[in-house]
Amino acid sequence: MTKLHIFNPEHDMALAANLAHFTPPHAGRQLRHDLGFLPALWAEPGDMVLVDDVGAAAESFRHLGLPLRPMFVDRATLTRLMRAVKGEGIEIRPWGWDVAVRQLLCECGVSTSWLSTPAALEQIRQMSHRGWAAVHLLPRLVELPGTVGEAWTLHGVDEMRKVARTGCGLVLKSPWSSSGRGVRYVSESLVEEVHGSALPASLANWFAHVLERQGCLMAEPYYNKVVDFGMEFVSDGLGGVDYSGLSLFHTVNGAYVGNVVDTEERKEEQLVRYVSVQLIRQLRKRIAEVLGEAFGGCYQGRFGVDMMVVRQGRRFLVHPCVELNLRMTMGHAALALADDGLSPRRIMRISCTDKYRLRIENCRETDEAVVQTDRAKAEENRKKG
Repeated sequence: MTKLHIFNPEHDMALAANLAHFTPPHAGRQLRHDLGFLPALWAEPGDMVLVDDVGAAAESFRHLGLPLRPMFVDRATLTRLMRAVKGEGIEIRPWGWDVAVRQLLCECGVSTSWLSTPAALEQIRQMSHRGWAAVHLLPRLVELPGTVGEAWTLHGVDEMRKVARTGCGLVLKSPWSSSGRGVRYVSESLVEEVHGSALPASLANWFAHVLERQGCLMAEPYYNKVVDFGMEFVSDGLGGVDYSGLSLFHTVNGAYVGNVVDTEERKEEQLVRYVSVQLIRQLRKRIAEVLGEAFGGCYQGRFGVDMMVVRQGRRFLVHPCVELNLRMTMGHAALALADDGLSPRRIMRISCTDKYRLRIENCRETDEAVVQTDRAKAEENRKKG
């Protein structure tokens, strides 16, 4: 069956707004316009990728030096195709399902029988809320030795004072947000002030704004992060969850910057400098079990669980659920680029100057030097421990 792929990176913001006619901020619109070709990385021959500008998408993809398998279509072309299509349906594959992308497809003439139902979209929205993973997934994962992590749902400043601990910073997050947006850091010194006085005006205003728009906030302890990573999966919607691979990625102030493109074995080697391979495999097995049961009958598609290695004293531990992304992820995109291990390790980066650009580059010597330095530091800390 032909598939129609859509890159809608504003998905997490659309979940928060929950509006059929949602207009994302300028940066979200530009990201979608500039990188609309992204699904061509994993689309198959005969598939279609919906983009804003067919010519611009083709030119951007050409610069990657990869074979183009699907066909790019804009909204006008898709509308004409939908009027002419007969017989076999089309499988719709957005970056993430929300009411806004459903409305867009309806306006292009896509049959509602090929789209997720409003009831299914509401289930996806509720399970994408950070509080859902904090209750249904994180507690099951931190049962495993070598893990750490907790999160609280806040409905007011007084509740934040109850969870704020002396000597430990806090991370506050809006329930629906992504890639560093909707996140505020509360330093150790500010935690001390929180207990004795009102919040600084900027933080108090943001806190009130999120409460008004989304009903609550999430709070977590601030951890001493060493490495960002994630695990990618696919749910069949019938209770089965298959593991796709590891995602090693880079963030700056919580915002996504790029992914490592490499074999599973070499990515695993980087993580076992800090934690055991047994723990990595136990976590992916536990996630498949817990979410297979939870997603049966309500979610079909790709998803990812963001994690991090953290330092506590002289120990390295895994925070096994920093975020549950109930959608396609950049980790899945990196997996689509992974090869048989004969090519050099590569980095997939997103940069923005006058426009957003996707770059896939072989690791420079400086990248490898950083890796070697990380390895030496890890070994040194293990010996100290």
